[in-house]
Amino acid sequence: MPFPSFGGSSTSLRLENLAGNESASYERIAGGVTSPGPYDPNTHANMPCFLAGSMILTEKGYRAVETLCVEDRIGVFNGSTLEWHPIKALSVGFCRVSSNEFPDMAGYPVVIRKDALGDNQPFADLWVTGDHAIQLDGKIVMARSLVDGKKISFDMSIISYKYYHIDLHDHHVIDANGLPVESLVSKSACSVFRNMIVTHNEFFPYMGPARQMALCTEPKEIMGIRNRYGLDTSSTTHTEFAPLAFEVFTSDGQQLMKRSTNGRTTSFKVPSHIDTLKLVSRVARPYDMIGVHIEDRRKLGLLVGNITMYEASSSSSQTSHLENEYVHGWSSYETDMCRWTVGEAYLKLHRTEPMREAVIAIEVLDDCERLVELRREHSLH
Repeated sequence: MPFPSFGGSSTSLRLENLAGNESASYERIAGGVTSPGPYDPNTHANMPCFLAGSMILTEKGYRAVETLCVEDRIGVFNGSTLEWHPIKALSVGFCRVSSNEFPDMAGYPVVIRKDALGDNQPFADLWVTGDHAIQLDGKIVMARSLVDGKKISFDMSIISYKYYHIDLHDHHVIDANGLPVESLVSKSACSVFRNMIVTHNEFFPYMGPARQMALCTEPKEIMGIRNRYGLDTSSTTHTEFAPLAFEVFTSDGQQLMKRSTNGRTTSFKVPSHIDTLKLVSRVARPYDMIGVHIEDRRKLGLLVGNITMYEASSSSSQTSHLENEYVHGWSSYETDMCRWTVGEAYLKLHRTEPMREAVIAIEVLDDCERLVELRREHSLH
């Protein structure tokens, strides 16, 4: 069967299965089509991409990114000096947003509004992916760390788009819509080229390993930059909420009856024969609850401390969630004293008298709605 071709002025091809559901899609560009399999921001982290219409400064003036060719020379900032560098490769792919994810994980592009970062900075609205870095005050900061919902925001009206990379071999600062932004660094792009059309410059000289600029991820520095550029921080809350309510279930779905709460510790009655429990709560992320200047985008539920099982003639600490690095429903292992759940966390019980009822006491040191310790750790005041 020949490779599907496009007819007339069509720029996209949609393949459906017998049920009428999309099974693959292709986008036509100069020189070919993109492969199916959209850009995934969770897999391809720190990938700087432009959307169509981004105006890139070249030796011949500003050019829309989608019109660039490998013969063009790109303006590169070397301190206060502007130099003209050849293009190593240009690439284009296609992203379809995963609308059930958080905006920064779904693939929504970030729009930096005209004058958001100063007069003519940028000189027109600029759309980039969330992991595309901007140079501000000599620091390289990702666009998603600057989002304030007003001047800079995730554009959730865009659910699919083409994205473009400019590879100059080394990691450079270039001009897009009058704003200093990063170019692609060669070594980070290999994993996404399989889903993209790439045009290489066959005359580009071999230059050895690519140099990469350091990315600023320090919360205090990012917040300082946000403050200096007047980016709204009202989404960052330091309000102390009441402890988050949570529920405990058996493995077959029976909800345990709560006996009492004493400070941080809540007790539940455990029926006989039960050897596995499930702790259920809401989840949230430090990135959302504390502020986008925090790079921590984990989904967190409860920070569970001591767990004690009280049986008829003895008591014992329950530590199965701390004994392995990978336990279903628990976040990454960090310490042998406590661990975060991720919404539905399973706990294997070690019981000495399984034929009799027992009581389990669960200590919750912190939770996703308060994030007391993380706020203290990242305090900027």
